[in-house]
Amino acid sequence: MAQVKTVYIVPGAHFDVGFDAPPPVVREHRIQAVEDALRAAEADADFHWMEDGAWGFGGWLERYRGDAARMARARRALRNGQLIISAVWLSPHGSIFHESLDLLTVHLDEMERLFGVRPEVAILDDAPSYPEAIVDALAARGVRYALVGANMWLTPPLPAKLVRSPFWWQSAKDARVLVYIDPNSYCQALDWPWVTDTSRFTDSALSADEKALLATTDQGFRKLLGETTSRYDAIVFENAFDDWPVSAVKDVAPLVRLWTAQRLTPALVVASPLDYFRRIESRYGAELPVYRGEWGGRWDTVRATCPVWTWRLREAMKHIRPGAPAGVREAAATAMDHGLTLGPGWGGKFTEQETLEHAREQSRIFARAVELAGAPRVDSLPVFKRLPSRAAPDPRWKDVLSDPARIRVRAGPLQIAPFIADDAPSWGGPPEVECGARRLVARVRIDRNKIPGVDKGNVRVTLELPLRAAKAALRIVPADSPSARAGKWLLGAPPDLVVAPEGVLVTGAAHPFSVTSPLAFSYTLAADPATPGLTWLQVLLVWQSNLCELKDGSKKVLQFADLYPGEPAILDTWVQVDLY
Repeated sequence: MAQVKTVYIVPGAHFDVGFDAPPPVVREHRIQAVEDALRAAEADADFHWMEDGAWGFGGWLERYRGDAARMARARRALRNGQLIISAVWLSPHGSIFHESLDLLTVHLDEMERLFGVRPEVAILDDAPSYPEAIVDALAARGVRYALVGANMWLTPPLPAKLVRSPFWWQSAKDARVLVYIDPNSYCQALDWPWVTDTSRFTDSALSADEKALLATTDQGFRKLLGETTSRYDAIVFENAFDDWPVSAVKDVAPLVRLWTAQRLTPALVVASPLDYFRRIESRYGAELPVYRGEWGGRWDTVRATCPVWTWRLREAMKHIRPGAPAGVREAAATAMDHGLTLGPGWGGKFTEQETLEHAREQSRIFARAVELAGAPRVDSLPVFKRLPSRAAPDPRWKDVLSDPARIRVRAGPLQIAPFIADDAPSWGGPPEVECGARRLVARVRIDRNKIPGVDKGNVRVTLELPLRAAKAALRIVPADSPSARAGKWLLGAPPDLVVAPEGVLVTGAAHPFSVTSPLAFSYTLAADPATPGLTWLQVLLVWQSNLCELKDGSKKVLQFADLYPGEPAILDTWVQVDLY
């Protein structure tokens, strides 16, 4: 058991721009939460509230900027740490937009100017990994700390040395951020009995059964400390959940007062995460471990539901300069949200009407970001340029690919990695393959109204290259990540899938090569079960479902055009392979 003397508890809420309700509804919830938190902070000096992104607070500020009384209350709560706003606008699909992560800190200057407070802790929740580029983006804006509530659902466990124990994450450019990762995500407290027991509080009066309350609270903390290997004297966790109201954590401060009055251990502190990080840095900063390497963006694969919008957004963000109006940068940052995608939404959350409005609203968020950035046009598409000549293919191709004619497109039910199963059938006919001297291009036309199986659930469409090498010998890395190219991964080993919008470098075959695509950004490897020494490089082209699980428990198949507004029904895409 760790020698933990103090546990910092950060009550608040996590949000997705969508997920449990359409984005405008979530925005209203977050604005109301800020209002309620300011009232609660005035009523109880021990009350603290965290918004794990500034998006909702930005909505509150837009509405109440001219209200001097409200602004004064917010200033007090922000300065004394009772109201906690993350140093990032929201938790992003970071690897997809790794070149534009500086946009996430769009609110920092204005908060410092209006309130005299500049958030220093980036609260990065839900997504189980982020690109190394986020270290550079945060450090460049003076953000020193990152509290990561990693949702490990469908994700391999993190190495023990990285969880519940602080470390410096240092980038290839030698920027660094002090990081704390909770593998129970922002929902840590939901894993314990203490949350349901504290619901016995209905007001400031304590429950009559204090002994039972303290016993179950103690049980929860013993469990947590038993899972903690940190050798430092304090840990921190978020007491939060999706789109929570302030009322959901009203019992935390009374419980901690009860615990403290009984002089129980460890000491519990309701606090800002900044209090935890400052304590750790002041006591242990020089001796904390320093880890380097690329982490990745495992959850970013979901953007394959909207590959054209994703391409438009990436292209648009390249035109945004640091001095661009705040509204432009906020719109772009909002479009990065880790929960934004198109399709039927997450099962059981919406009525049919809400499902359709949810898809339209997300498409509006994308369109606004593209339009405000100024380029490219909302209806634009990448343009394919044919190879300049029909030069004789480089003889090295035969050492890399088993046979270009075997390049295939398949569609099958969703898997994580590999993207689809071995027995998934070929679909749509073979791609058009053009082989130049050192460049090979495979072109595909996908009719998204005809993808088989989307009326039954999630389907992935992949283009697959047959490589003459055993899977164990091959490595795929983001081509523009210096750490990954040097073999440095934060987790100690390469991930099972790679998100790389600028393409990947593949090594371990007879000759190294790169793979790029304007509309595809996720790659993984799958050994051929029937042919030893043959490995398929899977490139994820599309992720789609037309089957909606509705709030009343029913299921209904809706049309592609309604669920994926702004995405073309006919998707012309290609994958390019270049020999080094």
